[in-house]
Amino acid sequence: MLGAISSSIADTTPVFDKVLESCERLFNAGQLVILLLGDDAQLRVGAVRGRESEQTRKAFPVPLAGTATEIAIRERRALTYANVLEGSDVPDGLRRVAERVGRNYAVAIAPMIWSAAASASSFSAARSWRPSPIRRWGC
Repeated sequence: MLGAISSSIADTTPVFDKVLESCERLFNAGQLVILLLGDDAQLRVGAVRGRESEQTRKAFPVPLAGTATEIAIRERRALTYANVLEGSDVPDGLRRVAERVGRNYAVAIAPMIWSAAASASSFSAARSWRPSPIRRWGC
């Protein structure tokens, strides 16, 4: 992955492809997304893979405020939610995205930190959350 990053300063596509490949190996997820944080505090899709890529793209942009990505970036840690539409601890922003996509899912979100500033998050969604016991968390 470091090779892709060092040779792709202007073009993020190879970097995002490597991140998504790593996430595919770590998670049994039907949807993988990289969200980018713009200067306007809006989250936008930077890259997406999965069966519902077009639906995911249509659900964004969304404000960072009130999202799970905001919490992951602020706390600099990965988050998981087993039931996005009905979970009691799900941030309102994440629930609204699930409502816009039109279905419930489980999700893992990890902040992506560039230098000292947060600039993105990776988002792995599946119909149910079953992490593999032999895989380390993170991507």
